[in-house]
Amino acid sequence: GYTWTVPAGWTINSGQGTTSITATPGSAGNICVTANNLCGTSAPTCFPVTISTASTAPTGATATPNPICAGSSTTLNVSGGTLGVGASWNWYSGSCGGTFVGSGSSISVSPASTTTYYVRAQGTCNTTTCQSVTVTVNPVVNPSWTNPSNICAAAGSINLNSLITGTAGGTWSGTGVSGATFDPSSGTQNVTYSVGLAPCVQTSTQTI
Repeated sequence: GYTWTVPAGWTINSGQGTTSITATPGSAGNICVTANNLCGTSAPTCFPVTISTASTAPTGATATPNPICAGSSTTLNVSGGTLGVGASWNWYSGSCGGTFVGSGSSISVSPASTTTYYVRAQGTCNTTTCQSVTVTVNPVVNPSWTNPSNICAAAGSINLNSLITGTAGGTWSGTGVSGATFDPSSGTQNVTYSVGLAPCVQTSTQTI
């Protein structure tokens, strides 16, 4: 027959005394076997076993900065979790395991539109579940508008929105401004038009 010895933490499930065993792994070490008969016991034959550790799933993902302006970049970071043997952090867009974006605990991306990114650990032993982060992309805006100067103080209120030549939908501010109108009776004033979503807000100030 044959006698098998295994490293600490292992359990021989079946096959002890035969040429083949099945076992549940424990720690790394040597598995050895000797041959035995009435004449004695042979020298052991051993081979080393390395135990590969599995990855644990990340606990979160972040993007800095977020939101961003169209044409800008942001850095994606994974938090929590651990990498097992032969594992790496892999990023995807579209879905978990969808379109591959890059590898690493931190990568830079420049999405053209608002995009959700997914990260998971993939290695020799396992593939974990994903964590996701959505990067909001705000459009680049143009705050330009036409200065109506010179005008008379008694000319009546001016619709400032009618002067916009850039991106509409912004807000007006300044002395003599109420909503989107300017009252010339307030005299010569600096008027500011602001448009866009942070961090992509743009302003244009002119003297009427």
